Amino acid sequence: MDIGDILLEGYADRSDGKVFDGESMAVLYEKLTGKTGAEIGDVDAIGTLTAKQIRAKNGNKDIVLTMDGQQWTVTYLTQDNSGNTIATLWQASNATTHEWNRWYVNATNVTYPSNVYGTSYIRSHGLNIGSDYIAAQDATSLTKSPQSSTHEYARLTMRDVKGSLTSFIVTPANVAYQETENQNIGGSIGSENYTLPNEAYGTPSGMVRWYNSMSTMPTKAGYTAWKDDYIWLPSLTETGNNETIYGIWALSNNQRSNFAHSWLRSGASIFADNAYYLNATGGRHSSDYMTNSYSVRPALHLNLDLAAEHSRSIKLAEPTDVSVEYKGTALTLDDVAAEQKKWFDADKISISSDRDMIDAGTYIVKAEIKAKLAAEGVTFIGEPDTSAGESDTVRYFNFTVTKKKIGITATLDSGGLPTVTLKNAGDVYSGDTGDRAPSFGFTYTGNGYEDDTPPTAVGTYTATAKITNECNYQIDTANSTISVTYKVDKKSVAKPVLSGQVSKQYSGVAQSFTLQGVTADVSLTLPSGVTYADGSLNVKDAGTYKIGIALKDGGAATIWADGTSASYEVSITITKRPLNIT
Repeated sequence: MDIGDILLEGYADRSDGKVFDGESMAVLYEKLTGKTGAEIGDVDAIGTLTAKQIRAKNGNKDIVLTMDGQQWTVTYLTQDNSGNTIATLWQASNATTHEWNRWYVNATNVTYPSNVYGTSYIRSHGLNIGSDYIAAQDATSLTKSPQSSTHEYARLTMRDVKGSLTSFIVTPANVAYQETENQNIGGSIGSENYTLPNEAYGTPSGMVRWYNSMSTMPTKAGYTAWKDDYIWLPSLTETGNNETIYGIWALSNNQRSNFAHSWLRSGASIFADNAYYLNATGGRHSSDYMTNSYSVRPALHLNLDLAAEHSRSIKLAEPTDVSVEYKGTALTLDDVAAEQKKWFDADKISISSDRDMIDAGTYIVKAEIKAKLAAEGVTFIGEPDTSAGESDTVRYFNFTVTKKKIGITATLDSGGLPTVTLKNAGDVYSGDTGDRAPSFGFTYTGNGYEDDTPPTAVGTYTATAKITNECNYQIDTANSTISVTYKVDKKSVAKPVLSGQVSKQYSGVAQSFTLQGVTADVSLTLPSGVTYADGSLNVKDAGTYKIGIALKDGGAATIWADGTSASYEVSITITKRPLNIT
């Protein structure tokens, strides 16, 4: 998985001190953490990762990057002795070959044994360290070997060349595991069953087991000199040799493989005229005489924290839509939560809108890269929507003001009708009066009824509160009691009664009897000869008349005031007029 070149094009000519490409570094952070949008702080929080653990976060794929024109595989993540997060990079492949040393002899009882990496020809010349090396058998002094500013590793080894990267490299002297690594630990770390020369620059950890006189190697001149190198050949204990014995870095065979065999810094366990190399397939290792020419593949520790400080994004993340709750005042990005605006940097982007963003709704906002940066070629990532007026340096995004959530309680008032009270009167801003304040109503459901008008049919209903006007508020349903049970009871109707005389003597004309309380909810059954109008029963002829009185709906939605619903009768009488006969 190739994340591309992590260096800015032309970084050596920049005046702002920026060296690393922020976009590529951000991709590296994501691959190391498995987190989208990861930042250097997320990487710092990890601690240590092997290559195997990095692969697990990336679909079992190795991570490679380009730096200084060379491709590197990411082998290990840890912290140096100062707490800086470092990524260990190993040159992914290299066809260039070099002798490990220009001579060899299987002897340890000499001043400069041939298998001491610190005085080797490959370190001095192959890696451009410029260290003095032992040029021939029986030599009693070291040969000078100056660094070359045209060497392929010049910017990785020389401080004063243009474009030098050495200030971003941590030397092994500041890396704890390289001080104490030991092949003899065994297990997945190593299988040689001996402590190997040139691996630890300090005292190896665990049980130290040298083969005979190999124990004298750490006392030889220049033995630990490599610990101060910016680049170095890895050890067998670091690389491992297959996917079972995979070393400290837990590499894949793919990471170990190369065009040809690759030299390691580890001297052979038994013979002082041999050093270890990795087979081109990456699945096994062996040792060989040092005058053989095998590939040179250095490793280095990149200080990610320092690189982050010197990173520059030539492309800025595109703005994404944001939202914020209505606050009763004009809103800006300052009011938006930080996690929604990670893309925004006030030093790089200007924000503008053609109107104040106050009321709930969606506003179109312009984001524009500041002129100075635009002149330097800084643009937004992605393709602009030119039909919407966007360009490489201009983007538009939605700024949504959501309605403020308010808590309410739906209850019944003293008359049994639904009403609403605010849980917190301060939820409605003081400036929102009249039509700007929320108005409340209810929707009534139940018994096949659903309407905003209160039901009249007898029954039990649910009254659910709602805001009925268009305003900047919405009910917080999770923090409200929005419904209340509403009952429509039968209407109480006073029983009509006769008032005054109920019996009158025949007079030859219609006479009236007062019947009080007849309303629209009452029905009368009148016998023949009786009429009713305006509270009066009118009758002319002599006789007793029974008037039936009943609830008009038969008691479906009404009830007499005394709690009964049965019909009943009242009687009026016209007595016969006596005749006097003489």
